[in-house]
Amino acid sequence: MVHPLSTTPRVSWAQILEKLGLPEEAISELSRVSEPATPVFSSLTSSSKQATPESLFFAIPGTRFDGMAFVQEAHRKGATGFVIQKGQKDLLTQTLPKSPSVEVEDVRQALALTCPLFFPQAPSYRAAITGTNGKTSVAHFTRHLLGALGVKAASMGTLGLGTEGGKEAHDSFPFSPLEGGLTTSDPVALHRCFQWLAERGIQHCALEASSHGLDQKRLDGTSFQTAVWTNFSRDHLDYHPSLQHYQEAKEHLFRHLLCPGGRALFHTTLPHLQALRDVCRNRGIEVWTYGAGRPMGDLGILATTLQGDGQTVTFSLLGQEVSCWIPLQGLFQAENILAAIGVVHSFGYPFTQILEHIHTLPPVPGRLEGAGTSPSGGKVYVDYAHTPHALETALTHLRPHTTGQLHLVFGCGGNRDPGKRGEMGRIAQTHADHVWVTDDNPRDEDPATIRASILATCPKGQEIGDRGKAIAHALSLLASGDTLLVAGKGHEREQIGRERVDFFDDRACVQAILDSLREENTP
Repeated sequence: MVHPLSTTPRVSWAQILEKLGLPEEAISELSRVSEPATPVFSSLTSSSKQATPESLFFAIPGTRFDGMAFVQEAHRKGATGFVIQKGQKDLLTQTLPKSPSVEVEDVRQALALTCPLFFPQAPSYRAAITGTNGKTSVAHFTRHLLGALGVKAASMGTLGLGTEGGKEAHDSFPFSPLEGGLTTSDPVALHRCFQWLAERGIQHCALEASSHGLDQKRLDGTSFQTAVWTNFSRDHLDYHPSLQHYQEAKEHLFRHLLCPGGRALFHTTLPHLQALRDVCRNRGIEVWTYGAGRPMGDLGILATTLQGDGQTVTFSLLGQEVSCWIPLQGLFQAENILAAIGVVHSFGYPFTQILEHIHTLPPVPGRLEGAGTSPSGGKVYVDYAHTPHALETALTHLRPHTTGQLHLVFGCGGNRDPGKRGEMGRIAQTHADHVWVTDDNPRDEDPATIRASILATCPKGQEIGDRGKAIAHALSLLASGDTLLVAGKGHEREQIGRERVDFFDDRACVQAILDSLREENTP
C-alpha cells in the first residue's frame, strides 16, 4: 500500500535525465515519439501492480521476473514513461510503440538515483551499518542512545522501522518501510520513509545495509555521514557467487556511498582492514577502528566482568578509560554497543554524555534475548544466529554464564547456502553439551535432508523435526545452572515450508511451554 505524504513533487523528463547523467541525445530521442516527450510524473515504481496515472515505470531485469514482461500492465494502469535496460528499446517499441522511454546501463541504480526527485526530504544525519552479524543491534543501540540524549531518531532494518524520542512517530507512522521483509528496503519505500521522518522532524537515522541491498544498488540514491562494518564471515553464498563478491558488495558502501569528510568505523578483525583504510583515506574519509582485545582500536574494550544480568565493561575511547555497567550479556553485545557509541559520537555528541545512558540500553528483540527461566532454574535465550560465526559467538558467550550444561536447539534454512550446514553442525558439536537439530524455514527443500547435512558433522545431535517439540523436549531436561539457546529465528514469527507458512515465534513457544511446566509443578 502506498501512503500519501504531505508533499508530492511532480518531476519532468528533463530532471530525470539530468539526475541520471544521460546525454542530450536521450532527450532528442524522446522528441521523436508521437506521445508527449516531456510529461510530468507524479510517482515512480518498479512494480506494475503499483503503477498509477502519470507514473514512471522502471523495468528491472531479473532471472525470475523481468520487468519488461510487465510494461503493458504498467501502461494499462497509467504509466506514461519507462526506464529500461540498455538494448531493450526495440522490444519496448514492439510492445508499446508510442511510449516515451530511456535506456540506462543499470535500471536498479537508475531507480535509486531517481527516488530523491520524488522524495526530496531526508534525515540530515544518516549512518549505515553493514557486516555479516550485528547490523540490527548497532542500529537499535544507536537509535536508543540518541533518544536518551533527547534526540528524535529512527532505525531501519530487519526489525522494520523503530523510532526514539518522538511520541508522534510511534503513534502515527502509517506504513512499514520494509514491506517485502528486506533488511535493506527497496529504494522507493526507503525514500518515502526518509521523507516521512524528515517531515516530522526526525533528523537522525541508523540504517542496516545488507550485501543484497548494496549489490542491487538500493542505497545509491542517498549518502551517509557515517558507516560501520561490524564483521565478515561466510553468509549469503546462495546469492553471492563467492566470498570475494560478498566482500565487494559491502565495500560499495565505503567506495561510493560514504560522504567524503565522513567517518568509517571498522572492526579490528576485518581481514581486509588495511585496504579499506586506504580506500577511505583516499576519499577524505576519517577512519576509526573498534573492538575488544589486541590490536587495540581507536575505540576498544579493555575488560569485562560478569555482574548480575549484565556486565561491567571497561572501554578505551581514544585512549580515555571509563567503566560502565550494561544490562546485556556477551562480549559481542559490548562490541555492538561500542560501535553505536562511535556512531552517536560521529553525529557530534561527546562520549561523556553518551556514556551516561549506557545503563538504560534495552535488549534487541531476538538477539540473545532472555526468554525465561525453567521451573528447575535453567535459563533460556533466543537468538537470531543463523550463520556459523553468529552461532559460535552466541554459544561461546553463553558458556561463562552457564554453571551446568549448555543446550542448543537449531536448524538451517532451505533454499540458502547449503555449505554452512556442516560448519554449523561442527560448531554445535564443539560448543554445546546437548544438541537438538530441528527445522528452520525449510522452504522448498526436504527438511529431513537439511537436518541430515547438519547431523553429519554433529554426532551428538538428536533429530526432532517439529520445532515446537524440539524446544519442549530441551526445556523439559533443563536443570539448575543449565542454559538453553534456541537459535536461528530470533524475532521471526513464521515457519516457511514448501506449501505453507505457519505462525511460529520461538519466544512465544518458549513462554507457552514454560507456563505449562510451571502449572505441572504447582501443587
